[in-house]
Amino acid sequence: MNYRDFGQDKVSILGFGCMRFPMDSEGNILSEQSKEMLLSAFRNGVNYYDTAYVYHKGASEGFLGDFIAENNIRDRIFIATKLPCWLIKQPEDMERLLDEQLTRQKTDYIDYYMLHGIHREIWQKMYDMKVIQFLEAMKAKGKIRRIGFSFHDSFKVFRQIVNSYNWDFCQIQLNFYDVAYQAGLRGMRLARSKGLGIIVMEPLRGGRLAKQLPDDIQKILDRSGLGSTNPARALNWIWSHPEVSTVLSGMSSLSQVNENAALASEYIPGMLTTREEYIFARARRALRKRMMTNCTECMYCLPCPNQVLIPHAFEFYNNANIFNDRDTVKLEYRMFIPDQHRADKCIACGQCMPKCPQKIDIITELAIVNKYFED
Repeated sequence: MNYRDFGQDKVSILGFGCMRFPMDSEGNILSEQSKEMLLSAFRNGVNYYDTAYVYHKGASEGFLGDFIAENNIRDRIFIATKLPCWLIKQPEDMERLLDEQLTRQKTDYIDYYMLHGIHREIWQKMYDMKVIQFLEAMKAKGKIRRIGFSFHDSFKVFRQIVNSYNWDFCQIQLNFYDVAYQAGLRGMRLARSKGLGIIVMEPLRGGRLAKQLPDDIQKILDRSGLGSTNPARALNWIWSHPEVSTVLSGMSSLSQVNENAALASEYIPGMLTTREEYIFARARRALRKRMMTNCTECMYCLPCPNQVLIPHAFEFYNNANIFNDRDTVKLEYRMFIPDQHRADKCIACGQCMPKCPQKIDIITELAIVNKYFED
């Protein structure tokens, strides 16, 4: 296993994301299979385990805690978990939830504690509730070791948050396709310039970059030189950025654990060559040509007076077409966009149209998105 410096710690370049344990038909974690996965990851040198209060309907933290206690490995691994900011109604809720998380995980401290899923509105709410003072107090008490945040918003908001406090680390979405999405490469470099550790999530873009891609794009990647499989290429692309401390993989089978652990062990540290950068840029451009709507997610069209999440609807529509995966994306569209915010709620008022820098016919395109996902 390869390791990188993360402050005073040395963390495995592969982290275990505890969000996608295998489940039964009722949504319960399959205990034996999941324990086997965790044990295999540990034996292969993975020492960073990421969970959250809400994963698996609240069961993930306790399941990980039970596994760590049963194997007596608390002092040999790092636990990362997150404060569910949307559940905070008053400042007193913060320590109550942290204490609940400590109890679930059968530990006295969390190594890496994050504000979960921060975006502009949540950050402002938490900042006004003096969350920084809370985190520093918990660090002084020894309940947490490192302070960070996981992020889902624009680079502008990311820059504001990074500059607002002397954070220890951040968690961002990054892969060879999403180089300018949310924080992106600019955010990664900004955070590193401030001395933050960088945790990368979605390196395979929900598994889509690991699958067989459209033929023209697959041919480009087959010449990349960064491994013989799509998972290897996608992970090696991330690991080739020295700013990255560790990469989270939400694995759901033992074979995925073993494959990713092998890739993390076989990876030879080094920067991307000019040729490799060019090949991935070509693949990225080819993928983007498959976009059906030229939405850059600048958010200028928001707020919608009828609360339609316009950029989100276009993002799901584009993903379905880019990756030839309508069925999966349709389920994600229904899961992640609440009914009251979907494309069919557009009332064709037209207020968004003059605001769009890309001059998209938003009303017409939302009707297409609705037909595509609702049929």
